[in-house]
Amino acid sequence: MIQKHDARRLHYDLRLELGGTMMSWAIPKGPSYDPATKRLAVQVEDHPMSYNDFEGRIPDGEYGAGDVLIWDRGTYEPVLDKKAPSLEAMRDKGHFHLRFAGEKLQGGWHLVRTKGRLQATRADHPQWLFFKAHDETADPALDIVTSRPESVASGRSATRGPGRVTSSPLGQSPRELLLAMGDVSRATNGPIVGDGSHYLFEVKFDGYRLLAGKTGSDVRLFSRKSNDWTDKFSIIAAAIARLPARELVLDGEACVVDDQGRPSFEALQRWLAGDEPDAHIAFAAFDLLWLDGRDLRKRPIEERRELLKGLLATAKPPLSFSSAMTGKVDELLAAAKNAGLEGLIAKRKGSLYTAGPTSNWVKLKFELRQDCVIGGYLPLKGAEVVGALLVGVYDEKGGSLVYAGRVGSGFDDRTRAHLAHLLDGMRVKAPKMAHVPKLPSPRFCEPRLVCEAALGEWTRDGIMRFPRFIGMREDKAPEECLREDGARSESFSDAEGDDEGAGTARRERATGRKVALSNPDKVLYPRDGITKQDIYDYYTDIAEVMLPHLRGRPIHMQRWPHGIDDEEWFQHRLPPKAPEYVRRIPFSKDKAPWYRLAEKGAVKERIVVENLETLQWLANLAALTLHQWASHAPPEATTPTQVHRALAQADYVVIDLDPGESTRWDEVIQIAHAVRTLLEALALVSVVKTSGKRGLHVIVPLARGPSHDDAVAFAEQIARAVAKVMPAIATVERIKEKRRGRLYVDYGQNGGGRTIVSPYTLRAADRAPVSAPLRWDEVTDKLDPKAFNLRTLRDRIAKYGDLLAPCLEPTQTLPALG
Repeated sequence: MIQKHDARRLHYDLRLELGGTMMSWAIPKGPSYDPATKRLAVQVEDHPMSYNDFEGRIPDGEYGAGDVLIWDRGTYEPVLDKKAPSLEAMRDKGHFHLRFAGEKLQGGWHLVRTKGRLQATRADHPQWLFFKAHDETADPALDIVTSRPESVASGRSATRGPGRVTSSPLGQSPRELLLAMGDVSRATNGPIVGDGSHYLFEVKFDGYRLLAGKTGSDVRLFSRKSNDWTDKFSIIAAAIARLPARELVLDGEACVVDDQGRPSFEALQRWLAGDEPDAHIAFAAFDLLWLDGRDLRKRPIEERRELLKGLLATAKPPLSFSSAMTGKVDELLAAAKNAGLEGLIAKRKGSLYTAGPTSNWVKLKFELRQDCVIGGYLPLKGAEVVGALLVGVYDEKGGSLVYAGRVGSGFDDRTRAHLAHLLDGMRVKAPKMAHVPKLPSPRFCEPRLVCEAALGEWTRDGIMRFPRFIGMREDKAPEECLREDGARSESFSDAEGDDEGAGTARRERATGRKVALSNPDKVLYPRDGITKQDIYDYYTDIAEVMLPHLRGRPIHMQRWPHGIDDEEWFQHRLPPKAPEYVRRIPFSKDKAPWYRLAEKGAVKERIVVENLETLQWLANLAALTLHQWASHAPPEATTPTQVHRALAQADYVVIDLDPGESTRWDEVIQIAHAVRTLLEALALVSVVKTSGKRGLHVIVPLARGPSHDDAVAFAEQIARAVAKVMPAIATVERIKEKRRGRLYVDYGQNGGGRTIVSPYTLRAADRAPVSAPLRWDEVTDKLDPKAFNLRTLRDRIAKYGDLLAPCLEPTQTLPALG
């Protein structure tokens, strides 16, 4: 019996039946299937047999307070010998050699008593070591604690420790706690990737998004712009103050609901204006980011929701838990539409909570909605009130505000007068947005306010057709108003049973544009029959997970216009007559001394892939493989100086494992785990992906700051350390002839302007293999890099999401090495 016990610290209690009672050990880090990993096991008092069935919560104030799950159970048998002919002899000797037949733990295991004793207030606790025996069930790559967190009795995996009595370092005040959380996770527009079985579906609430922070009895409610809205929604704050936790951060939506529970944004606007004081206010909580000193954002969504549901179990209105549904997308959408809801939010199972837009959360809406920046208005003829708002949205780069049309319906008389008074106080002489047409008597204003509009569709010129005013969005900032080209939810369906033509049409509706594709039937992979259309569709389908890794990052493209058997060439400069949607970064070698690659000319424009259209354009150029820089220029870097300063900072360190002619695959795996072990010893998290061919890339995500020289120096020390301990199979020798067939541990790709193949990019080899992100427990001798290819990767993304997500919001820094 092993119980997962979340007390003062999360640990695992191993219990073995002996003499009618359960000998017990507390294992802080839990079991490991790696025989080389020996885990501390502190012997505690024996437990009665009846305790084996316990799963639940030990109340606060009692010894061991916190949640307990039945993590594993089964039977065991001793491996007896002459020196230890019985279990009692093993106990007296201080060495148990046992074979487990549990649901998670199998095969041989050892418990060995050491000379140490842990001093405790209750008793002296002998220390033991618990580790896996060398047998057929050993698996150094298997992280059983991470991969199998659930209870074998109930299936639950989330646990909560004892309630805090004093504040954590961040829990001094709710404001401090909320500011530490940063931006909220924001859903992107559909369609979803893969079939609906990989998602949880929640109601899309039509209200104001709020983060709620609680420390002690103090509660603050922040909007997405970090404005304090506690006073506006004091009824919600008072309810959250009664929740049974000292510290928490909730993510949810404040709404006004009717008698059937349907939310209405217009009704919320009237309540805020004081017109409907008796309206039913509700706060639908859908995520839990922090609980009693623990940051939950890096835990899977199912665990966060499980804890949230338990926290709200006894809560009363206006608080409610946003329940999730699973099932076929079309059926769920039909039920939601019949219920009069705005739509659904699809959230990928197993996903973490990440700040900003994320493809793991997808909006499925019945009506096209757009957040707009108000740039002025046209007065109603013969009156000093708003006749139509002049609105705009930011272009895809977030750089400039562009006119998007006139919104003239959806107002009542009071709103028309109120908006005119509000906007007249921000009057300017000329429009602050581009492409405003000639209009009769326009009144322009500072683009500071945001409204929401419903619309029929977008014209080719980027103007909203039939827009209708929904309400003001005080919870959103103008720069968040990017054009939403998502299709209505009726056009979404599960991937299963979707024919190719319908799938292509759905993708075109979802993007709002179609990049022209020449020679779609041209075969580029002759032995597999893969056409340019197939490549175009692949990059379209995986754009949501690939684009976040490319944004702001210069690329080199590798092109095969006549197929992989014909001539290829590299291109890193912007081609003439490139489409306007392709982001250009002017690059001057003179201003970037860290850039070591020689080139002719002082200033050249670099290609950056910021949007789906650019990815489709590259597919049309037969740019099968994209190679990316290890640095990026964010949208706020607009001047050459800012661009070069940003590109001088490394986003990650990469160790490129390049096999030699005689390198066996098991040697590649052995070296990869050696690199990971070294990094873990330095408290660094790493991620891994295939190169798309025979190699692997081990990547260490970094917070902004280190230079390329810093990255090279660190990578070199790791590479040399590995080559030193494995000289027969690994080398850092750059000259190929001197490697003698050994694997090259390449650290040089961290230099300024050097590249690695981008995640998810295709390679020019049979079966169209892909540079595929991996889980570390997949990096074994059985791993087949060719299994990750154009035909298989969509399903893999649907199952696992973006396994390189840790690279998008890194917080770790490089340690100082002597």
